[in-house]
Amino acid sequence: VHSSSATRTSPVRKIVVLSDMPRELPSTISVSGIEAEPCLNGTFHLNGSCCGRPQWMMPNTRRYIRYIRDRWEIYISHHPHGTTFFYNDESAGDCPSADPAAWQQTMAVMPHERPKLAFDAQPSEDHPVTGAGTDGAGAAAAASDDGSGGGGDPHLPEASPPLTLYANDTCPFVQKVRIVLQEKGLTGSCVERHVDVTGDKSATTGFVELYRRAEPNPFRRPAIPLLVHRDGDGEGAQRDGAQDLVLIESTVIAEYLVDETLFPTTNTAFLGPQDARERAKMSLFVDCFERSVGRVLEQVLGATDHDKLYHASESVVRALETLNGWLTHHSTAERNGDAASSFVCGRFTLAEALVAPALQRLVYLPPLLRPELAMDVMSTAKVRFPAVHRWATATLARESVAGTFHLEQVADMKRKATPLFTAAPVDETRGAAASTELEAMLSSRFSSRVGAVAA
Repeated sequence: VHSSSATRTSPVRKIVVLSDMPRELPSTISVSGIEAEPCLNGTFHLNGSCCGRPQWMMPNTRRYIRYIRDRWEIYISHHPHGTTFFYNDESAGDCPSADPAAWQQTMAVMPHERPKLAFDAQPSEDHPVTGAGTDGAGAAAAASDDGSGGGGDPHLPEASPPLTLYANDTCPFVQKVRIVLQEKGLTGSCVERHVDVTGDKSATTGFVELYRRAEPNPFRRPAIPLLVHRDGDGEGAQRDGAQDLVLIESTVIAEYLVDETLFPTTNTAFLGPQDARERAKMSLFVDCFERSVGRVLEQVLGATDHDKLYHASESVVRALETLNGWLTHHSTAERNGDAASSFVCGRFTLAEALVAPALQRLVYLPPLLRPELAMDVMSTAKVRFPAVHRWATATLARESVAGTFHLEQVADMKRKATPLFTAAPVDETRGAAASTELEAMLSSRFSSRVGAVAA
C-alpha cells in the first residue's frame, strides 16, 4: 500500500540495539537488493532531518531514507504524499537498521525483496555514488551551492533562443508557464529541457547550478519550472552568461512573461492587467480559486473509504459554490450578462492561465483515479453553479490550456501517489440519509438563489 493509505496502528515503539548499527551517524548509506524500483539502489547522503531525526537522500532526487509516521521508511516523495517501498518500525534510534530482516515490504515491491544497507560504504561498479559531485555536472552544482551563482549555463548553444525552460510534461506549475508562452506567441523563442524530478536532477546539465543562482539555500530542493532569459549582450567567447536572468516559481515566471515592455504581444492575446483595478480583480480570483477549488482534488484522491469520499464530495460542492459566488459578483462577463465571453476580465488573462491546470486535474482525474466518486464536477456545476460552468467550459476549451495538458502522463504520475480505496461494507441506512441530506442542502441553496434573483 502507499504510505498515505496505511491504516495499520502504530505499535509501541521499542529500542532495538543491533550489532550492525553504527555507533556514529553515517554520512552515506548505500542500498542494494531492490528489484521493483531499481532507482532506489545507490548511495543516499546525509541531508538535514525529518520529524526530528536525520534523513538520507540521493542528491538532487526525491528518494529518501527517513523517519516518518513513527517508523523508518525507504521512500520516494511524490505530490502530495509519496510512495513507501520498505518500512522498519522496530529501530527507533537516529539511524535505520542494516539488517534486511528488519525491513517490511509494502505492496509496491515483491514479497521476496529485502533491502541491503551499508553505512559509509565505498561506491562499487554496481552501485556508484549518484549525484555526489564527482562528475562534471555534480561538481558544477556543488560549486554553486554557496550562492555565488557562477556563470550562466555554459552549455547553451550560441544561437539558442533567448528563453530556456526547464520542465517536464506532468507538472501543473510548468503547465502554467507553457500556457502563457503559447498565449504570448513565445513558443518559438523558448527551448525546453526535460528534468526528471524524481530522479537525478543533476543529469540535466546545468539545472542544479542555475537553481542555486536563484535560490542559494542548499536545503531547498531544486524544483521546476525554471526559466533562463538569456542576456543579449555579448556573443561567442565574450558571452559568459553572467547577466542571464534565472527565475523560479511558476507565478513569478508567468508574471514576468506577460510584461508588455519585455515581451510585446505578437497576437491578439493580452494576458496582463490593463489597470490597477483589473490587477486586483485577477489576484482576488486566483486567491479565491486556490483557497476553494484548488484544495479539494487531493481530498478526493486521498479518500480511502466511502465516508471520506462523502466528505470529499461535500468539499467539492462547497468549493464550487464559493467560486460561483465570486464569479457572480465580480466577473465582468457575469455582471454584464455577456454569454459570449465568460472569462473573469471578459477575455482570457493571467487569471485563467494560473488556475487552469488545477481545474483540468479536478475535472479529469477523479473519473480515472477515484471512480467511486458518485458525482461529475462539470455536470454538477451545470445544474447548480452556472457561472462556474460557463467559466470552466470556456477555460477548458482554450487551445493553450487543452494543448499543454497530457492527461495520460499526469494520471500515471498521480496514480503512484493515490492510495488504494477500501471497498468496505457501507451502512445503507446511513448512506441513504447522507445522500438525502446532501440533496436537501443543494436544493436549499439553489432555491435561495432563485428566490434572490426573482426578488
